[in-house]
Amino acid sequence: MFEVEGTRRVLASALALAFLAAFAAPSASLAAEPSGVVSLPGDAHVAQVVDVDGDDANELVRILNDGEVGHVVEVWGYDGGTWVRRGSAPIPELTRSGGDQRIVAGTDASALLLWRSDGRPRVLVIARWGVPGNDPDASACCIAVHELVWRGGATHLEELAVDGGMADYAQTLDLDADGTDELVRFVTSISGESTVLEVLRWDGSAFRSILREEGSGQHFGGALVGDTDGHAGDELLIGPTPEGDMRRIAWIDGGLMVEQAHLDLAGPTEAFVSAIVDGALVLTLPQELRIVRWLRGEGPITAAQLPGTEYPYAAAFGPAGLTGTLLAVQGPYTGPGSIPRLMVYDIGLNALGEIAPGASMERITDVIDTHTTSGTSFQRYLYPYTGVVPGAGPGTPFGFSWAGTLVEAAPGGGYETRPISPMVGLQPIGLAGDDDGWMAFSSGYFGGANIASLYSGMVPSGFGGITLVPLEELLGSAGAVPTIGLRDAVVVGEPAGGVTQLMAAGDGFEVIVGAQVGSWVAAWDGLTVTELTMAEAEATMQIAARRRQSDENQAIRASLLVVTPGGHATVVEWEGSFIREPVALSVRGRTDAFAFTATVDGTVGANATVTVDGRPVSVAEDGRFGTTVAAAPWPHSVVVAARDPLGNEVVERIEVVGLYDYRGLPWVGIAGATTLAAGAVLFVRIPKRRSYELPGIGDGRLEELDPIDGASLHGR
Repeated sequence: MFEVEGTRRVLASALALAFLAAFAAPSASLAAEPSGVVSLPGDAHVAQVVDVDGDDANELVRILNDGEVGHVVEVWGYDGGTWVRRGSAPIPELTRSGGDQRIVAGTDASALLLWRSDGRPRVLVIARWGVPGNDPDASACCIAVHELVWRGGATHLEELAVDGGMADYAQTLDLDADGTDELVRFVTSISGESTVLEVLRWDGSAFRSILREEGSGQHFGGALVGDTDGHAGDELLIGPTPEGDMRRIAWIDGGLMVEQAHLDLAGPTEAFVSAIVDGALVLTLPQELRIVRWLRGEGPITAAQLPGTEYPYAAAFGPAGLTGTLLAVQGPYTGPGSIPRLMVYDIGLNALGEIAPGASMERITDVIDTHTTSGTSFQRYLYPYTGVVPGAGPGTPFGFSWAGTLVEAAPGGGYETRPISPMVGLQPIGLAGDDDGWMAFSSGYFGGANIASLYSGMVPSGFGGITLVPLEELLGSAGAVPTIGLRDAVVVGEPAGGVTQLMAAGDGFEVIVGAQVGSWVAAWDGLTVTELTMAEAEATMQIAARRRQSDENQAIRASLLVVTPGGHATVVEWEGSFIREPVALSVRGRTDAFAFTATVDGTVGANATVTVDGRPVSVAEDGRFGTTVAAAPWPHSVVVAARDPLGNEVVERIEVVGLYDYRGLPWVGIAGATTLAAGAVLFVRIPKRRSYELPGIGDGRLEELDPIDGASLHGR
């Protein structure tokens, strides 16, 4: 047995690059599966759905901050199978004309507010602007209220008179149950210590002030609307304070009255009302959920308690206002990669069941949390939507969405669940289009339909997108699936725990994403997050290796998150190595005894392929390989090549001989022995020379000689 060490060389050549280009790059036909989702152009800071033109189908109304015009209200409607812009109008107080740049960020603001007048839903457009002269250091001074109306086949803004001045946010509610909402405006002091609340009632020509209250800025602004006193009409609830004090503003005997109550909170503590359902308050405490009933003229009474959950979040869903409404109660966030527990209770806080999250939601949450805990974060809020989805459940007016599951109140009691779009990074606005066949979403947070927050409306590009999703696609468990290709990287082995194993080029690789226009893509390379909104059907993301400090392989830890406009998410996680070292290869050759063949075997690095004289050879899981080659009785050169999946190649040359490998014999000793043997033979076979003395020759001196005859010479 004889081993010859071969010569190594690494082929980092154009051939390897051509191999990658041909086999690792995605094709030109890369495209996502089709989807019916519609993404509207531009970024809106607020949007609502309402029947503007009276055709019993909701339109979508939004406000854009146009750099040339100012704040513009747009109306989009569903016509002939497509969504089209039906009209637009600039907000008079927030327009730019003749180059006058009068919009002041942080002061000038606009918002939309749903308002019921004579039982019909309408849209109010509220504008807030700075003092004349556009002093950048000045605070806002006034608000204007317009109604968005449809007249003559076009949209118009009609100004409505309103008492009072400033507002930070506004709210609508029907206190007197006459079918026309009152308007409430809130103004918080610059210090934030106090808030003024003013209730304004529509008298047919103007909103007139009928009540003005002032209270703590911290707790006064948390006003909730609902029916809690057992009488017709909404109430406005304020509090509780840390001491447990609450106020209720209600319409009593033709006017507004303010009732006060004290809740026993067992000492000063943080508490808030999570929901108002079936005439009761759902109160969240630091370690308890409580159902409180507060009838008119009486003190609050605790009807049910659920201890042991840290700051439980609760939302009511089901047939609103009727007995049988359910509560979705979510536990606390316990750490990275966790999904809070979700339980379903009835109004008596009797447990009805627990909703288990899907595996895909756990992966999405884990990826998002990993980025956050590693010192990086997304620019956009990308967690799955948790909360009530208005009208999404057929047959029921409300459903609760959680971790890709829609929880609906069952007709006969209890609840039902089914898969739904996780609505990653989306906020539902409401149903729109013919037969409420579309759900409108925003990629930002717009609050509730009956409350408007007034701020500047400056929305970064890609952060105020409006999408319209067909209801059947929303209620499906899977949407348009993106395609993902790799360049300068290849998948090796089987995924482990949902993580894909990769080998990539030493300096990094590219991910080519094919998805619907408007999809949000975020790539994490282990250190930083790169994000973009897809303007075309294909986008390329870079996953870079860390700066080279050596030629050693570097570990890969990276991920990709693709969120479609319809809220479906695809997560890919990668682990592996950026390859900078040559392929590990050890090889030897040995003669097969008394045969004209030789065995070539050895070991090779993981995932590599081996060829011997150009012929593929199988490689075992532990990297061992072996084969036989034809061999003549004299030395023959064999080429062994190992190639990793990226095309990097290492070549070794070894010599083998057939029949009998005489190269391993002790030729030095054999040569010495052979020399000695040959010498002995020659010594025996070659005769020795002898000396002869010629007679008649004396001492060898020259003398005169007599002639002699031949007979004397031969001794005769």
